[in-house]
Amino acid sequence: MLQSLSKSILLLGLTIIICCGFYPMAVWAIGKVFFPFQANGSLLKGPDGSIVGSKLIAQPFTKDEYFQPRPSAASYDASASCLFSLCGLELPVAQPRRNRPRTDC
Repeated sequence: MLQSLSKSILLLGLTIIICCGFYPMAVWAIGKVFFPFQANGSLLKGPDGSIVGSKLIAQPFTKDEYFQPRPSAASYDASASCLFSLCGLELPVAQPRRNRPRTDC
C-alpha cells in the first residue's frame, strides 16, 4: 500500500514538472525562435522607433487606402477593455456597498 502511494506521488510530481515546467518552456522557446514578432505581442513601431501600438488591437485608420476595421465602441482605446465592468472607476476594494455606483441598470 505504502509503495503504491509513493509511486503515485512520484508520478504526480513528475507529471506536474513536465506539464507545468518543461512543456510551457519548450513552447515559449519555439515561439521566441521561430515567431519573434508574434511572441513579443505584434508590437508596431513608429518612424522614430518607439512602440506606438499592437497589430492585434484595432487602430483608427483615417485614409481611404487602409482597410476599415469594424467600428469600435471604445474609440479604439485599449484601456477601455478590461475584465470588470467597474475597471475604469478605480474603486477601492474595501469601499462599502452603499457608496458604490449602481451597476444593475
